[in-house]
Amino acid sequence: DVYVSQNFESRPVYDTGKGKVLNWTARSEKRGSDHVSLPRTLFSACHEDCYFIIGVLGKSVVPTARFSLVVRRQDSIVALQDGVALRDEVGDDEYVHFSVKVTDPDADLSIHLTPLSGDPDLFVDVNPNTRPSKDNHTWASQSFGSDTLTLQAADMKTHCTPNPAIGLVCDYFLSVFGWENASFSILASLHRGWTEPTQLFPCLLYT
Repeated sequence: DVYVSQNFESRPVYDTGKGKVLNWTARSEKRGSDHVSLPRTLFSACHEDCYFIIGVLGKSVVPTARFSLVVRRQDSIVALQDGVALRDEVGDDEYVHFSVKVTDPDADLSIHLTPLSGDPDLFVDVNPNTRPSKDNHTWASQSFGSDTLTLQAADMKTHCTPNPAIGLVCDYFLSVFGWENASFSILASLHRGWTEPTQLFPCLLYT
């Protein structure tokens, strides 16, 4: 479970006598993934040296609880690196946003969304739509379980064509929507699989 306060003096603490956590302003005590949204009106105004105290309570002793913690500004856009998977979470009926840069005009873009819990969906667009949604997107994958999109270079060029000679880069924007609290891994990779396919030969194993 997750508990949040605005300063160290009023940090969340567990009271063994009362069997509960004291001193918190926001919390999430759901079974499985927890997600806490902190609207700016929830805390007093802060202009410098601003911070939050986050307390994580593990209710089991054996085995010990293992977790990952992700903190982001609401509605921010996280830049993905080519070929590097990122783990994140999304709240119930909320979006988290990502971007990926395409510099090769002949490269295809593959996006893999792997749920770790829940069933998130994937929506993709290009400038000027920096935050695609269920109602406003160019590409989407809404399968039950894993979602995969492969955008071919020929299709992407109809929306934006990179030009390395003059430094023109195309930014693609990805939104992950949560029908419920969900955790996931997202991977974006650039390749030339459609224009330069791998030739297969009988009786040979490829990995």
